[in-house]
Amino acid sequence: MLSEANNEEMEGTLQSSVMFDQAFPNNNTQRQKRITSWKSHVNLEQELFEESDKQANTVTKPLFQRELEETEQVFHSYRNNKQQALNYEKKTNKNIKEIVVWNVDEKHSTTQENAEPVDPHVTLNKYLLTVLKVTRQDNVSEITQLSKEFIETAEKTIDNLIDRFGKVQQQTIVNNNNSNCNLFQSFIQPIAEIEGEMITMNQSFSALSLLGETLSSRSSCSEANRSIERFRIDLFFNEKLYHLMKTVKDVEYSMLSCVQKRLLDRMLRDFERNGLGRCDASLLKRISKLKKQISKLSIKYNTNLVEAEPEILEFSPKDLDGVSESYLDALPRKELGNGKFNYLVCMKSSDYATLMKCAKSEQVRKLANISSLSKCKDLNASLFEKVISLRNQVAKLLGYKSHADYILEIRMAKNVETVKQFLGEIKEKIEPLAKKEMDELLNLKEEFCKENNIEFDGKINSWDISFFTGQLSNHLTKANQIKNYLPFEPTLKKILKLFGNLYSVEIREDSDKVKDIVWDSSVRFFSVYDNKRGSGVTGKTKQQRLLGHFFMDVFQRKGKYHSNACFPIQCRFVKSNDNCQLPVCCIVAQFTHKSSGESTHLLKVTELKTLLHEFGHCFHNMCTLSPYARFSGTSVEKDCAELPSQFQENWIWDEFTLNLLAGHYETKEKVPKDIVEELKQSRILGIGLQTLQRVHLAMFDILVHDDYLSKNPNNTCFDLYKQLKEEITMIQLPEGVNPCASFGHLFRNYDSGFYSYLYSQVFSCDIFNYFKENNSLNSKTNVSELYREIILERGGTVDGMDMLVQFLGRKPSTNAFFSSIGVNYNQCKINNSL
Repeated sequence: MLSEANNEEMEGTLQSSVMFDQAFPNNNTQRQKRITSWKSHVNLEQELFEESDKQANTVTKPLFQRELEETEQVFHSYRNNKQQALNYEKKTNKNIKEIVVWNVDEKHSTTQENAEPVDPHVTLNKYLLTVLKVTRQDNVSEITQLSKEFIETAEKTIDNLIDRFGKVQQQTIVNNNNSNCNLFQSFIQPIAEIEGEMITMNQSFSALSLLGETLSSRSSCSEANRSIERFRIDLFFNEKLYHLMKTVKDVEYSMLSCVQKRLLDRMLRDFERNGLGRCDASLLKRISKLKKQISKLSIKYNTNLVEAEPEILEFSPKDLDGVSESYLDALPRKELGNGKFNYLVCMKSSDYATLMKCAKSEQVRKLANISSLSKCKDLNASLFEKVISLRNQVAKLLGYKSHADYILEIRMAKNVETVKQFLGEIKEKIEPLAKKEMDELLNLKEEFCKENNIEFDGKINSWDISFFTGQLSNHLTKANQIKNYLPFEPTLKKILKLFGNLYSVEIREDSDKVKDIVWDSSVRFFSVYDNKRGSGVTGKTKQQRLLGHFFMDVFQRKGKYHSNACFPIQCRFVKSNDNCQLPVCCIVAQFTHKSSGESTHLLKVTELKTLLHEFGHCFHNMCTLSPYARFSGTSVEKDCAELPSQFQENWIWDEFTLNLLAGHYETKEKVPKDIVEELKQSRILGIGLQTLQRVHLAMFDILVHDDYLSKNPNNTCFDLYKQLKEEITMIQLPEGVNPCASFGHLFRNYDSGFYSYLYSQVFSCDIFNYFKENNSLNSKTNVSELYREIILERGGTVDGMDMLVQFLGRKPSTNAFFSSIGVNYNQCKINNSL
């Protein structure tokens, strides 16, 4: 139960009869639905942070169940007597929504009284700490040995558990299922801990295979990760383990908390989705072999992408007409003699974007575009085809129509048709705007060709879009001045302060404490403390609980992962010895270093957007209160995972919130209104074509995983990609390319999930609009508290749609999404597919 000190901290959200009426409508059906929703909320809020160790060793009814029974009685009585419920609330100093509230978990957190930060060497997992150290030392053999030792120890532990509880199972049957053995705590909890260690190993090896300083360390981490993946596959093909878990469910399920039930159900689901309980031994062996093959090929695909050296293109100064002098000054040169030279342009993402937007020469843009779309073509094109085929093969062996159906079964969308309908309706609504934009680009290109005596080919090519969209924005001269208001260090501090206030956390930099373990000297390290739930108050000093840590690796360097991400590298889970492993993640970006002429590093709008996006994932990880690793932080349905990150992007486009982050690097003044207005206009410039590009990638992902190769035996995956590209985006691909070879998302757990970016964007706009309507964009309010509690803290302990409905008080709407991109949403049918 909540202590008195913490009762004083709680701010009720249903304190008046008016709010009661909103929570429980007069209509009896609606009221019952809302009561059921609150009961689910109440049940979960207690159990996620219950001191389960005190309950696990007794056969009496757990405290949370006694509390829940009391809760149900109050809800039932309210239906007939609102005053009775209000009196109960006043008497107990509780509110109906939170009769059973999150219990402050004093044992499972590190407490500080605003003192020196906790030594990260203490809070980092021993495996993660070792991985960081040996990666920095480039100790290849020790990296391999580390994964081997973990697997050997885990396998021995599992074998002992199976042997021990196989006997317990027999005794349970003899006793007619009347067991006092506490099977969950003694059997499931150790398995959950092994899974937590396994996930941490997988996350750390995976991240450092992309970020490690040397090729040998990155390769060693990739190999170690393959070993962990093979172990994970074997774990959920273990028939003895599966049958013992079923026994636990048969015997103790009714006595488990909601979160414990969810853990057991999800573990059993993983076994069954591998074929246990539905396939014979020979088929299981075949499926296991195929899954290991898929894992091996997928890691190889990703490794090829990371290790591939970007192509270097050579251009004359004349070729690069239109590109800024400051950019050209930073480029390496190839001397030709007689004072002549050519520029050498490395096709990294930032250089590629510069050429595509600024170079007037169509030939330069075409060469750059072909280079980008051909990345890893010779290495990965065949791997892509093979993995897609194997995925669909495994799905069919398991009784599914396709891999897409197999994946979507456990997502918010649930099935292929829902996703296809969602994407189809987005396309239908956006297409008129995109066609209008295309006509504008064509007219602009025709004028440009006439002015420069160039033959007009009558179409917009894939290398034309960025350039001519940029030309359309030439009149938005003031929008380009925004970077002067975004100096990196002050902006970062404001971001941390803003979201620290919103989510009731404090972020402290501890980079000096991890110099011996970071993989590069530019990497920074921060600790996150909870200002919302301390372990009480000592005098006037509030005690703070350490929530977790995050690294920041945001500047370009050779050999580093080429894109932006927030990698979880240590998940949160509570151990049976009452210790809690805290979450750790790493924000990765590709920011350019400041040019020689700049006194301070100034952020581009795209870089600010990246920071806000990745911090959304970061806070999702930091705020998690999941007691189990598989539900920690961003471990939610994939089509809900991008919600917190895309939600935070919205702060750029609102004048009030933008000025919370911005300030002129010299004068400190806020962003002038005319710059803000032009910035808003630049946001929706070309938004129709951009949205169709996302629809194209998402539709390709779904269809190619919907057994495309079997249905079209004479075609390749690239044939489908090319066909959809033209049908959806109205753009043809150049000859000789194959973007399938660099579609890395489909090999990093986004297979049949790329639609999630659009899906989550709809939800994020709706939530941001809800914040705005409630004046909750810059400080702690009931709305921001509920967002942290309902969306961030729960992780995967609750279904995504249930969390959304509970937070908004209704089903999500697309109105805010379409409004944000300047599209009239009247008569939009798209809500039907959410």
